[in-house]
Amino acid sequence: MLRPRVRDEFLRTGASFDYDLAELGFRLRGEQCSIYDEGIDAVLLRSKRHGNIIANNTYVSSFAYNLAVAWLAYGREYEAFRRRDDCALTRLLRYNLKKFFAEQILSRTHSVFGLGIFLETLLYEERAMRPLFAASAGDPILEARYQYFGDLMSNLLLFHEVGHLVRDARADMEELLLAEIRGAADAPFAADWSEYPDPGRTEFLCDTFSLLMASRNVPSCADAVFVLRAIAFGFAMCACMYGLEKSAAATALAYPASGDRDTLGEIHASLPGASFVIGIDQSAVVRARSALRVCEVLAGQQGIDLYAPDGDFPLFPDVIETTTAFATTVVTDQDPQIRGLCELLARAFHGHDRGVDYLMSRSKVFKMPPGDSASFT
Repeated sequence: MLRPRVRDEFLRTGASFDYDLAELGFRLRGEQCSIYDEGIDAVLLRSKRHGNIIANNTYVSSFAYNLAVAWLAYGREYEAFRRRDDCALTRLLRYNLKKFFAEQILSRTHSVFGLGIFLETLLYEERAMRPLFAASAGDPILEARYQYFGDLMSNLLLFHEVGHLVRDARADMEELLLAEIRGAADAPFAADWSEYPDPGRTEFLCDTFSLLMASRNVPSCADAVFVLRAIAFGFAMCACMYGLEKSAAATALAYPASGDRDTLGEIHASLPGASFVIGIDQSAVVRARSALRVCEVLAGQQGIDLYAPDGDFPLFPDVIETTTAFATTVVTDQDPQIRGLCELLARAFHGHDRGVDYLMSRSKVFKMPPGDSASFT
């Protein structure tokens, strides 16, 4: 099974896709499943029996969506965020990235440390994120932009997988992509992926295919500069999350669930699992930089200044380096009083897996429209 851990309520199957890619000389047909699963690995299955199956996992895209909502509201505070000052943008990015890291740990092992830092994020959810979502209720333009972000983040990941099918069908995929990018460039364009062998090279190509597809969709609620900035931001956030996912895997490996013990009588001992591992996924950073370069080329063709300090969604040349470095601090930058309280609660929840699952489910908002093609955010 492609996703054995997916709960039935987070799976919708049977939505057929038929992408008419006339400019590439063929059409893609197959089945698309919409799922919500903490596993963030590949979501494309090539089946001799069933054909091509794309499992459109909205887990990563839902976190990227939340980060984009925070950026839309407080991106103007970037200079303060870059200095690590205490501001709304710093707090909201820390909350969302910490929650992702905690969920990635808890999906692998029910450590009291993972639960403790997860509990910290619930307080920020109520105080800061829910008001942002509520603010769009009476603002149709803002609501449309939120919806666009949700679709964009999902489509960037979905069309990356479609890119793999294009790669299967067209041996000249790289030449086709380069021709389109160079056609948009005022100056000669050298691909960042040229020095990389497969399989990494193919990942670059699929990223590029994905963002080119996404850049063609300019919604009525925004403009081209908004779209290009949002795409570049999406890749930067994915680089942050891929680094945290690998960090969580390393943390869980060092602290397996079988090593958990009753902690209720050890309240003065070191918190089990607190010797966490956290770092940056350099390969994801390089891919994000490549995507940013392509966005710069597309912006140049349209006379857009990607980094002008205007508009509702600002972007900055060092956004990838700044956000990925910040992601490594989301656990160590904390309120000692809240950390202590959450550690006590995590110890009390030890061994109560159903209670933990309940908290994780209630900390989210799931959108499940009727029919076979559902989305989970």
